[in-house]
Amino acid sequence: MSVHAIHSAPLEPHLIEFYNHYNHKSCLKKICDIVASLFRDLLFVLMIPYLRCSSCALYESCSKPTWSRQSAGLVVLVHGLNGHPSIWKTHIKELKKHPNIDLYVPFVHLAGNCSLTAASSPIQNKIADYIRRNPLKPICLIGFSNGSRIVTSIERNLRDIAPETTVKVSTIAGVHFGSTLINRISNTRVVKNFLHPSVRLELAYRSKTSQELLQRVRQPLPSTVSKRDYEFYASTNDLAVPNIDSSLPYLNLGERFHVVHGYGHKSIVSAVAKQQLHSCIKWIKAN
Repeated sequence: MSVHAIHSAPLEPHLIEFYNHYNHKSCLKKICDIVASLFRDLLFVLMIPYLRCSSCALYESCSKPTWSRQSAGLVVLVHGLNGHPSIWKTHIKELKKHPNIDLYVPFVHLAGNCSLTAASSPIQNKIADYIRRNPLKPICLIGFSNGSRIVTSIERNLRDIAPETTVKVSTIAGVHFGSTLINRISNTRVVKNFLHPSVRLELAYRSKTSQELLQRVRQPLPSTVSKRDYEFYASTNDLAVPNIDSSLPYLNLGERFHVVHGYGHKSIVSAVAKQQLHSCIKWIKAN
């Protein structure tokens, strides 16, 4: 698939080199990546009932955490639209190896099928409670899909309400610019019946809401605000977010990009879990 076929706007400069490299891959290799991604996502979907039922108690405890007095920092895992915390099973297992790091895995309000403000406010309030009890401890915000918008919005708000707190944002298959898929299907009856109007509006590719949020994030940090760190993960075979610039937004804030092949919108989460958490934990210990 050509670059222009999957982007309705000019490529961001930081993605041109990536696409020039990717387009040199053979057609057979690209087809194999697509087939692998579809198979892996199908396998994940079939596993959803088991994942949700087998670990209910685990997710409940993570969604209502008790902050440790010896906390070294906090990791927050925010699932996607109409999703569930079970998407983070691999992340949670890995983080259980670090008991000095607090973990918060919220059930997003209405599973995110609401405005960005309504989805993010309860999570932000819980994080603010952690900050009051553990001032100056670093916080790593990890978001998947629509969760990427939520954690990005929270990070921007923390600059105002807790400027001395150091924050890292790490997202997977993010929709920072929305998704072209929403543009294509937003007027269908099924989507109108199941998605809140604010979601259809905000998740449209290059929506006013998404661009305003990124403009706020791109603003230079005042001297009174502690440092920030940004990391973004994406797949070239993500059918839900085919516009990869949405998952790899350019902020000009020293962000780092990680791209995988052969994984779909769901299966990429477990695929990058260990690398993402290694980066997050290393960052927490350094701060």
